Amino acid sequence: MEEFLNILEENIIILDDNFNFKFCNDKFLNEVDINTEEVEKIILNTSNKEELIRHFKNNNTYSGILKSYYKDKYIKLHSKVVKHINENKVIYYVVVDKIGKSKFEVYKGK
Repeated sequence: MEEFLNILEENIIILDDNFNFKFCNDKFLNEVDINTEEVEKIILNTSNKEELIRHFKNNNTYSGILKSYYKDKYIKLHSKVVKHINENKVIYYVVVDKIGKSKFEVYKGK
């Protein structure tokens, strides 16, 4: 399946049942300048996770902005998310329409 997702023109992400990043296709990785080995280091904003948990109790699709972080990058993903259940395993497929990204500095206090 990864080969198929990698040839698509869309930015595709797969999240596990806890909304952790498990796969991002090559197009997405190139746009955000992240390599395949570091996909699981992308973190979804906690408030976004809570919103998605509430939303997916009653729905199978979601459209909105997913805020995520990777090292010094803040990434806003304007996305459509589809919940998929197969053999009692939940996977979320994300199609990203637009990516907003910026860098930020982390300051350490005393």
